[in-house]
Amino acid sequence: MEGCVYRPALSAVSISGGVAGNVVPDEVELQLNSRFAPTGDDRGSLAEVAESIAGLLDEAQGDSVTLTDWAPSAPPNLSNPVIARLMEHTGGVRAKLGWTDVAFFWERGIAACNFGPGDPELAHTESEVVAYQELAAAWSSLREVLDTLG
Repeated sequence: MEGCVYRPALSAVSISGGVAGNVVPDEVELQLNSRFAPTGDDRGSLAEVAESIAGLLDEAQGDSVTLTDWAPSAPPNLSNPVIARLMEHTGGVRAKLGWTDVAFFWERGIAACNFGPGDPELAHTESEVVAYQELAAAWSSLREVLDTLG
C-alpha cells in the first residue's frame, strides 16, 4: 500500500490461569494481539483472525473468543504534501507494526504519520534505546520540513 509492505502479526501477549504452581489449571486465559494492514476493512480483518483460530477451540469444553479491545488502522497518508516532504527529506517510509495515534487522526480526516528517532522494532523492549545522533537527525528533519512550509 503506497509502497509500504504490511505483514499481519498474531502474538500471545498475556496468559493467566491456575491457583498454584503444582496444579493443572481448570481455566486458562490467553490474550492475543492481532496487527493487520490498513486495507479499509478493519472489521473484516478481525473476522479473519477469529476464523483462523476457530479450529483450535473446543466450544464443548468452554473455549470461547471475546473481543476486548479494538483500534482502527490507517493508511500511510503519503499524498499529503507535508508527509510527502518529510518522506523525501528522510529517505523513505516503511510500514509500522501496531496501532498509533495516526489512526485516531485518520478517523477524523487529519493526515498523520509516525516519525521519530529510534528503531520501532525495539519499542517497548529491554533493547529500546535512542542515541543522541538520532534525536539530532530527527530534529533537523522536522525543522527543515517545517521551514519549507513557510
